[in-house]
Amino acid sequence: MWLEREANVIGVGAVLPDHNGWVQAALSERIAGSFGPQIAESLAILKGLQLSVSSGFLNIIVESDAKSIVDAIASDGYAFVSFWTYCR
Repeated sequence: MWLEREANVIGVGAVLPDHNGWVQAALSERIAGSFGPQIAESLAILKGLQLSVSSGFLNIIVESDAKSIVDAIASDGYAFVSFWTYCR
């Protein structure tokens, strides 16, 4: 994930490996808007989840360097609960 606030665009990416670590799918996408790091990381995870589902993955493990965002997915007490409800 990268932020380029002056251009009002962020870049998100995801890599979907199988259980052996072989890449099965990947994405890189620019999203228009001026977002803070938490929203940008959330969008990256969301795009990765969408790619996982559309690729037919049923057992999905989310890994990210944004621990607070990953923890938020698992909890019900986060500010973006409706966003995470959509992700679930």
